[in-house]
Amino acid sequence: MGFYYMTDIPKTPLRLDVGYMNDLIKGYDQVDFGVHYLAVDLIWNLPYHKH
Repeated sequence: MGFYYMTDIPKTPLRLDVGYMNDLIKGYDQVDFGVHYLAVDLIWNLPYHKH
């Protein structure tokens, strides 16, 4: 299962993205809850690009 969301921050050259993933582990008896990943990125869009 996973979730990912990206948005531009208005009136700035910044972009924010958030992601979550739950990786269930099958066949491993000692873990019954899986592995959780959470990521948050703040991206600066460089103003030095061609239009």
